[in-house]
Amino acid sequence: MINLIFFEGYLIVKDVFLDENKSRRHLSSLLNSQNLETVFQHLNGSFRFSFEKDEIVYFTSDHFSGYPLFYQLDDFKIIKNPYLEKNKRISDVNLLEFLTFGYTIGEKTIYENIYECDPGVLYSYSKDGNLLKKYVWFEYSYESKKKYKEKYLAEILTKSVKPFISENLFLPLTAGLDTRTLLAINLNLNHFPEVFSNGKHNNPDVEIAKEITEHFGLKFHLNEYDENSSKLYFQDSDFKKMVENAFWGRSLPHDLEWISVKKLPQNSCVISGHSGDWISGSYLSKELLNLKSTEKVISYIINRNPSLTGISSKKHKNIIFNSVKKYISKKTQSSLLSTSEIFEFENHQRKYNINSAWIYRGEGKESYLPFFDRRLISLFKDLRISDKINEKFYIETLKAEIFVNNAKDLSQIKTSRSEFYSQPKSESSIKFKLVDLINTFDWKRKRKIFSKPNQRWGEVISLFDENPREFYSKKIKDAFPEISKSIKYLEKINATESASHLKIISNYRISQIQINGLFVLKMLPYILEIR
Repeated sequence: MINLIFFEGYLIVKDVFLDENKSRRHLSSLLNSQNLETVFQHLNGSFRFSFEKDEIVYFTSDHFSGYPLFYQLDDFKIIKNPYLEKNKRISDVNLLEFLTFGYTIGEKTIYENIYECDPGVLYSYSKDGNLLKKYVWFEYSYESKKKYKEKYLAEILTKSVKPFISENLFLPLTAGLDTRTLLAINLNLNHFPEVFSNGKHNNPDVEIAKEITEHFGLKFHLNEYDENSSKLYFQDSDFKKMVENAFWGRSLPHDLEWISVKKLPQNSCVISGHSGDWISGSYLSKELLNLKSTEKVISYIINRNPSLTGISSKKHKNIIFNSVKKYISKKTQSSLLSTSEIFEFENHQRKYNINSAWIYRGEGKESYLPFFDRRLISLFKDLRISDKINEKFYIETLKAEIFVNNAKDLSQIKTSRSEFYSQPKSESSIKFKLVDLINTFDWKRKRKIFSKPNQRWGEVISLFDENPREFYSKKIKDAFPEISKSIKYLEKINATESASHLKIISNYRISQIQINGLFVLKMLPYILEIR
């Protein structure tokens, strides 16, 4: 008899959503009637659970760790949220990884001796304390070998979304393809959800979303980035909740959705388009395809991934290089391309994007990520590369099979792939005022001083309740005086590399740091628990 110790999350069984109680009963039945390999062969959903068999404790999370699970080796125990554990010790190198990428690499958290379960891995631990084994039941390893028909992908896309459709559904809508795909599937299933967007009222994303919702007669909500939002939704208590609900000691909370988290009705259910574009091939580039050595792949990973606070020194870069190298050396890869894709999937894509769901769940709302469906990921990881580059197969399927019937007009409305972004809609938009700001700098200093991510996300500066022109010219230590408190604390606990990095960037100008990097600096005192 197998004893199911705990289960959290949900299962998708025969295209039906099973809530936590039904999922627990179904899983318990499977564990007691089938061998483990059979149980995990087609297990789909998002969950974490543990069970006991023959004096061995087993524990796992789903194929993308949508419900993260952690463990401590010394004085072994299974942990659901490391941040809430007492007597934790900060790991200097792991914290430096977090400050660089917005996440720690692989199983690591920012804490010594606390590790995250890899996605799709069953861990086993003997009660005598001497055994910890891993059985990989799902692995993201890009094979690039199969060709599929558009109807088949359309069927999988529909099956991945349908279980989450409900009367209290709210859809985020941008100018991109993934949120539009979610809407199209809803429309073709004769469901007309309420829609919301985040940003300034004259943001191109918002204007396209408005055009879509007006065309289809949907109810639209704008959760606007402005000074009032900053005062209402980005106070000390809000940053504390973000860290408690969606940090886990290993990745940046999805802070830019916090206004929607607070403004949507309490009983709302949100399904997001993360990470459809990446899964379908947007990550592939000519540069990546032409890499010929592991060292070049590592450099590509470091340069390609979001560098929240930049690489501040040669020593810093060497530490990060060695961290990435150590991670990929433990992975089985069929090619250099697969090496890069495994890193991206298991680190940036799943960690940061699942926090989008958890920032809602932490406030009592439902939130799901249908494009992480196991069948959909399996299809794209095996899809031949010629169909994956530039999302070729995905886009062809949308045109031929998804943007049809009730949703046919969606293919005629502009997307972020059009020239729309280059056409400012309003002179008052902060996003386009930033063009004037760039022009105030000396030509020779422009590229060095002003980061591209901040040109794109310039409007978010309003969330800091600051005048953009003045704010961007400030040094970080002047705009964020709390950084000195973080530096002193890190020096005190001998986290010297992280402290050194923060010291260097404290003299940068705001314009040199990504927007999410600025939120990290705001959250850091809560992350370090020195607030």
